[in-house]
Amino acid sequence: MIIELRNSLKSLLDLPAEGPRASLTASLVFDEITRRSAKDVNKAHKMVSHLKSDVKPQDIEINKLWGDQNNKDVVAAFMNNKLCVEAAKGGKQALDAYKRYAVQDYFYLLDSVKFKALRLATLPYDDFDVDKLQDEANSVARYPGYAEDWFKTCVGELGLSMDDFRVERSIAEIAYSQYLMHNAQGDDWYNLHVILIACYWLALELYKKDSTDKTTIFYKNWILPSVDITNGEPEIAQSAKTLSKFLDMNAGMMTSGVSRIQGKDLFRTALRLETSLFNSGYEDVIRKPATGGNVM
Repeated sequence: MIIELRNSLKSLLDLPAEGPRASLTASLVFDEITRRSAKDVNKAHKMVSHLKSDVKPQDIEINKLWGDQNNKDVVAAFMNNKLCVEAAKGGKQALDAYKRYAVQDYFYLLDSVKFKALRLATLPYDDFDVDKLQDEANSVARYPGYAEDWFKTCVGELGLSMDDFRVERSIAEIAYSQYLMHNAQGDDWYNLHVILIACYWLALELYKKDSTDKTTIFYKNWILPSVDITNGEPEIAQSAKTLSKFLDMNAGMMTSGVSRIQGKDLFRTALRLETSLFNSGYEDVIRKPATGGNVM
C-alpha cells in the first residue's frame, strides 16, 4: 500500500508546463504527505485522492490571512509592487528589473535546497527506518533540479548570460532565505506554505488585466505558468489549487490561539520579504570578482 501511495503521489509532481516554482510547490505537498503516511497510510491515500480530484479549493485558510483587515497593508503592497505591475504592461525598466529579480530568484531556489537539508537534519528518525530516511533524502535530491531548470530558463528564455549571475545576493534575498532557515526547525511549514499561493493570485490578476502585454518574457515566464485556462475561464494553476486544498485539510495544525497569532506574523513577514525581493530588481547589482568557477 505504501508503494501505491508513493506512485500516486508522484503524479502530483508532474507539472512540467507550470515551471520550476510550481514543481517546488507540488514537491512541498508531496513531502508533507509522505511524512504523514508512515503514521496512517489509509488517511494519506484519502488525502491524495482528494487533492487529485476535480473539486475546487475553497481557499479557507489563505482567505483568513488574505482577507484579514490587519493584513490589508502588506497585501496591497504585494499586489501593487512596481516590478510586476509595470513588467506586465511591458515597461522596459521593469522588464530589466525582472531579469535582475530572476537572478535573485535563482539564488533563492539554491537556498531552498539548504532549507530542505536543514529540515532533514532536524527531523527525528528511527535508526532502523531506512525507507523513511530514503524518502527524505530523495526529497532533498529533487530540489537542485528546480534551481537548474530556472537557470536554464533565465539563460534560454530571458537572455541572461553567465556573467549576469556573478553578482552578490541582494539584502532582500539574504533576509528571505535566512527567515526560512530560522523557521526550518519548527512546525511553521504550514504558514510558510501559505505564502506560495500569493504569487499565483497576483499572476492571475495580472493575466486578467487588459493592460497586460502578452508578448513579453515576463508574461511568458512568470504570469502564464501560474494560470490555468484549460476550462476557458482563467484560474490559478493546478499546483496552487492542490496546495490550497492541502492547507485546508490540515487546518488542525493551527488550532491554538498562539499558533494563529504566529501564523499571522509569519504571513505578514513572508509577504513583506516577497515584496522586497521584487523591489530588489530595481537595485544596482554588486558584481563579484571573476573566479573562473561554474555558476551552478
